[in-house]
Amino acid sequence: MSENGTNELTTTATAPMLPEKIGDQALLEALRAGGILKIETPIITAALRVLLADDAGYFDVPAKLLAAMDDRADNLSEPVGEQYYKVRAVVVQNTADYAELFQMIEGFNGEFASPERKRALLDKMRRHLWRAIENAFHILDDWRDSMRDSISDPALLQAFLVNQQPGATDQLGMNPLKLFTPPNADRVRDAVATLSNALNKSFAGTAIQITAALAYDAIRIKGLFDIKDLPKLAGFANPDEMRLGLGISASPEVIRTEEYLTRFVQGLLAFPEVDDDKAAMNYLNDLWTVGNQIDWDSLGC
Repeated sequence: MSENGTNELTTTATAPMLPEKIGDQALLEALRAGGILKIETPIITAALRVLLADDAGYFDVPAKLLAAMDDRADNLSEPVGEQYYKVRAVVVQNTADYAELFQMIEGFNGEFASPERKRALLDKMRRHLWRAIENAFHILDDWRDSMRDSISDPALLQAFLVNQQPGATDQLGMNPLKLFTPPNADRVRDAVATLSNALNKSFAGTAIQITAALAYDAIRIKGLFDIKDLPKLAGFANPDEMRLGLGISASPEVIRTEEYLTRFVQGLLAFPEVDDDKAAMNYLNDLWTVGNQIDWDSLGC
């Protein structure tokens, strides 16, 4: 993590590293900075998160919560209390006011991020991005198979997988990296170019700002689950039961998919900066490990 709070990638020949996860607050700060007029890491991270949030049904949560709260209130045998109205006001908070988020862009206001434009953008990003990302992993998977095939000695393969850093040796003092030629990674680089084109198509027009608005919405909606009295007011026993009743999954698998997908895409886009063959081999092997943690079927590719 750099001093300005953004993720930077180290691409030295000796120790290339994949990007780390960026938290919600850090993402919001990054989206606010500079007016969000370019396709950069924060907006790409935001796009992936809003697509996953949409797949999980988060953008339907406010309407479902209001319906649940109203249904419970209508069936009470006594008047609702003051807390009902306070919490309800938070749930119906106008997300079309993005002044804080877009203060650097003169003239931009909530009308650009209308529900219709948000839905159209989500559909467009899903159409362009998911397939390009999954295709990149399949190409990376083929590259790794080629790397494994290039090592005919099973003991040497095990030594490589255990000791991936340049200069590492096995128990016999052998350096696995010097004993075979890394497979050509041109197809992986082509997959990066394809993904970059998909990003350009997805973020044409006002899409960057609408993506930021969607990310703002998603983070705010996630915060609703932290409101202490909300489950009771909506007729649920606790936050977990409320998530289940609303059809929202917060399972470890869902959380892991978000983290690894973000790291995989950021790492893939940064790969062209790794120009040393041996460093690239380590980098791609680490990138494959990240991508292999993703439940690709859950993305609906």
